[in-house]
Amino acid sequence: HAAYLMVLPKGPGLLFFVTVLTEVADSVRILLGRFPWGRQASPLLSTLAALATALLLGPSLTPLSLFHAGLAGFVLGLAGTIGNANITAVSRELEVPPGGGLSRIESLAYTAPLFFHGYRYFYLP
Repeated sequence: HAAYLMVLPKGPGLLFFVTVLTEVADSVRILLGRFPWGRQASPLLSTLAALATALLLGPSLTPLSLFHAGLAGFVLGLAGTIGNANITAVSRELEVPPGGGLSRIESLAYTAPLFFHGYRYFYLP
């Protein structure tokens, strides 16, 4: 899904937008997870960080309106958290060692298809 974003109009901006939002949400979640009080607050704060980043970058990188960029930031922040938890659980069950290639893209595996299909549904004819 991430590769297919490249062939759409304004594709490189769309791919950069999805990747930056996912990585901002991941970074906030990882940084806050190091604190004892941050484990409960990290999903909410990572979603808010993705929302703020989407409002700043969305209108300049993508053809999304400010409302749709904010909506995409909120949804991608939540989806990144859910994707991280889901793929981490699957990796543990399959006994995949941590730190490999899968752990680097676990959030993007959920956010890229979600953004692609949402963008295709709302913005492409």
